[in-house]
Amino acid sequence: MSDLSALRARPGQTTGLITGRMVFFILIGFFGIVFAANAIMMRAAISTNPGTVVDSSYRASNNFGRDVEAAKAQAALGWTSDVSLSESVGQATIAVRLHDASGFALNGLSVEVKLLRPLDRRGDATAELRSTGNGMYIGEISVPAAGVYDLDMIASRAGAAVYKTHNRILLRGAGP
Repeated sequence: MSDLSALRARPGQTTGLITGRMVFFILIGFFGIVFAANAIMMRAAISTNPGTVVDSSYRASNNFGRDVEAAKAQAALGWTSDVSLSESVGQATIAVRLHDASGFALNGLSVEVKLLRPLDRRGDATAELRSTGNGMYIGEISVPAAGVYDLDMIASRAGAAVYKTHNRILLRGAGP
């Protein structure tokens, strides 16, 4: 048999011993650190990303057939758009030129653009573009932060959307 007397504490020796109380406090400290780190990470994740792409997936799925038909009707028109964007600090000027399949300018439309953050809807911005003639529409929109945006453009006639585009862009934003 092995001699276990060497592992036992000698009278007056208190350092280097692992007691039940020490193991208990080590476990409490370890799991306390893990829970605190998890709480910090959960709070950061929830406060920065709401986790939704659409407000109601049920409504979006119900409108899918209608959206497909609208896309077919838009494709049949043969309309095209040229979008240009120039940035200054915190602001962007958007210019859109719309023309039909024959290349003729499309005038008399109401054009709205939306800058949408893919992951966080709090930074979204919307602007109505004004017509300057010859199919050109220009407007300014605020850019609250640098990063990736979806640029959605909707051209309407008599309140009905007749042309839509969706582009992903990278903006400098309000920073230097």
